Amino acid sequence: MNSDFLKIPDSFFAAVLGSISHQIAVIDKSGLISYVNGAWSAFCTENGNTATELPGSNYLDLCDTAQQRGDQFARTVASGIRRVICGNVPTFDYEHPFQSRNGKLWLMVQALRLKGYSPELFLICRQNITQHRLAEQQIELLEEPAVNVSAQRFNKELFNTDWRRHFKDSFNIEWLRNKRDHTPISLMIFGIDHFNRLNAEFGPRFGNTCLTRMSLLIQEVSRRPTDLAVRWGDDEFILLLGNTDVATASQIAERIRVSVQNIPATECRQFTISAGVASLIPGYLSFQALVYLADNALHRAIQSGRNRISVADAADWNAT
Repeated sequence: MNSDFLKIPDSFFAAVLGSISHQIAVIDKSGLISYVNGAWSAFCTENGNTATELPGSNYLDLCDTAQQRGDQFARTVASGIRRVICGNVPTFDYEHPFQSRNGKLWLMVQALRLKGYSPELFLICRQNITQHRLAEQQIELLEEPAVNVSAQRFNKELFNTDWRRHFKDSFNIEWLRNKRDHTPISLMIFGIDHFNRLNAEFGPRFGNTCLTRMSLLIQEVSRRPTDLAVRWGDDEFILLLGNTDVATASQIAERIRVSVQNIPATECRQFTISAGVASLIPGYLSFQALVYLADNALHRAIQSGRNRISVADAADWNAT
């Protein structure tokens, strides 16, 4: 063995770990965190976790607490790490979405035994793979055949759970048309405020009423054959409007928000919505970037108090 290698001080290796972009933490068999690198600490600080996920805290306990709050991703992560600790599997790898203060991210979590030092210690590595996931999704979308589907068909199938296939079949033509004409294309993502709480408090019938009301209101503004509207998850809807600038899209989103807020109490128990709006002229940015921008804007509207519209700003553009 090269004797010069043995002379490298421990501070050198600490500097290496502190310089890499991957987030690294070391835990023992109980889950107690004994070390984190700079990237891990910075991520905790950015997302308000400075009192947790740092040396002295128990990472597995934190995952269990998050699971009790309904975070199923935390449950999977904790279960995978425990399998590594028990020796059932050599490594654990898991990709999951994460709602950060700056918008939605995708994280890759890896767990493995720390080799060559102590069999009682384990390495947790987190990597931000958001851009990689966006690129994968874009490739997947581009491989789908482009079929023009009318707005009427979308309106009838607004609650269809197979929304991905329909949306992929239709957006390509509209995207390419606006790219050819050098015209703006706008996207709105609407979310029903506190939908899960409303469902729990008033029952699923009221939840379905909220969804139906939203679909009808969106139908009223998606009259052109090229307008695309789909249900986007449990309580969200997406509306894509070609040849529409951000100012017009914002006005449409606000009109829908006000319409929901003004539904007569005699017809339906009151609820509110929030929305994120983004617009661009198709070019070097992908369609997934447009979705990412609108989703970040929706998150900002929710964080600002809900029942409001937020438009993608410079920070969102820089994130893409």
